[in-house]
Amino acid sequence: MGRKGKIVLGHRDHKPDMDVPGYRAAYENRRFIYEVAIAVKKMRERTGMTQTELADLIGSTQSVVSRLERGTDQRIPRIDLMRRIGAALRMPLTIVFGAQRKDRETVLVHWGKRAA
Repeated sequence: MGRKGKIVLGHRDHKPDMDVPGYRAAYENRRFIYEVAIAVKKMRERTGMTQTELADLIGSTQSVVSRLERGTDQRIPRIDLMRRIGAALRMPLTIVFGAQRKDRETVLVHWGKRAA
């Protein structure tokens, strides 16, 4: 994939490699994982919750939350995990499916009032 065999977001212009078979899909998966990481961390920090507190509420461990927030897990986050995180933080999390654009996120967090 690409020149060095792995996808690094924000590192360089990826346009020349987008026609390489499999590169675009790998890039979009990486981008999604990265955007989820940013969204979850912002949501958790906005509530003042620690990673351990969030992990307890979603039935997981602090290390899982940490990996998710850093975007270091190569697996795409499962929908049920994202649902549990949104419910635990009482914040709506929207994932946009469809064509991705460079200038638009695929993971959106609505910063309205927290649900009761």
